[in-house]
Amino acid sequence: MRILSFLLTFCFCASLTSQGISFFEGSFDEAKELAAKEGKLIFMDSYAKWCGPCKRMARDVFTVEEVGDFFNANFVNLKMDMETEEGRLLNKTYQVAVYPTLFVLDADGEIILREKGYRDARGLLQVGRKALLPSESEMLDMADQFESGEYDVLFLVDYLQALQWTGKEGQSNVMAKLAESVSSSDMQLEKVQQAFLGYSPLASGYYPTHILKDYQNVFIDQVGKEKFEETVLSILKGLWQGATKEEYGRFMTPEDFDTYYDVFKSINNKRYKREVYLWKMAFSEAFGDWDGYLKAANTYFKSKAGKTDAEALMNASWSLYHSDPIYDNQVLAWTNRVMESSANQSAPYFLQAYLFMRQANYEKADEVMQRCMAFLTEDSPEYKDASIINTILDTQLSR
Repeated sequence: MRILSFLLTFCFCASLTSQGISFFEGSFDEAKELAAKEGKLIFMDSYAKWCGPCKRMARDVFTVEEVGDFFNANFVNLKMDMETEEGRLLNKTYQVAVYPTLFVLDADGEIILREKGYRDARGLLQVGRKALLPSESEMLDMADQFESGEYDVLFLVDYLQALQWTGKEGQSNVMAKLAESVSSSDMQLEKVQQAFLGYSPLASGYYPTHILKDYQNVFIDQVGKEKFEETVLSILKGLWQGATKEEYGRFMTPEDFDTYYDVFKSINNKRYKREVYLWKMAFSEAFGDWDGYLKAANTYFKSKAGKTDAEALMNASWSLYHSDPIYDNQVLAWTNRVMESSANQSAPYFLQAYLFMRQANYEKADEVMQRCMAFLTEDSPEYKDASIINTILDTQLSR
């Protein structure tokens, strides 16, 4: 069965060049050797120099960042002028009569897909995805190979990405075996790196986080420090989001949380200190653990970063307001802090007004709204909402 290469489903890690398609500059035979080595397919643009649509694709389509991200991640890309000596020899095999003709080939040069004519960026992406989509029989073959103990790293990468692309179950088992089987030399392959960086644990509730720590220098060399950090954060967020699903609870409990997120300490300890309690707040909120939420929130808001984080204060205030009235005093304390630090922000005033109205303390709600109206004008986006609240309060207070 031919080696498959599949689209990485989470684009936060697919962008490795961000400059459009990177075309291999060697010969056709060298491109086949590279494809075999990297376990990729070959995308070949068969063109002629005089061809207008070919020139437009080169100028307007191959240079699109999204197109480049996709094709660079999944193919060895080759441009072939079919009127050169090498091109004429290849044409005896591939019989190109229309320009451009786009091919997807395996590492032996066998045709997987042939598409004739110009494609815009969206159309070209469809061509690539069509070539990568596994058939049902291929999926069954891969499943049989895995069950029979086929744990070659490139096979596991292909199978994992096939499961992601088709949305089938078993992703966590394959990922676990891949993490167990991969070696330092395997991790030098871009395709293997992408398998780990491109995998989202949201659908399975599992990720071997030690890989991110053990091979962080390899990943940073490939995608850069900033992008690697953002990818790790996305993976960790996917972990706890997946863990909120009842069927995945076995993979993460609140007790596991620190162990998973400690991975980020070795990557960026300073940022970890700034954000870890925001993560704990989100995790606790997802599980309805409001005591844990409150503990994490108060720790964060006492920190250097948290003392001036008005946005996080407001988000936390809204979360507690909607959770249970027993937290009303905490909501008032936090919104008062926002009022003190952001005098012209209407959000804390609105929230306090809602809170007092819920308590039927309309005089206090009216007092808050009068303070709010002092810095609103008729042109303010919040003015209409404030007017509606004031009308409701006028009605209540006139009774």
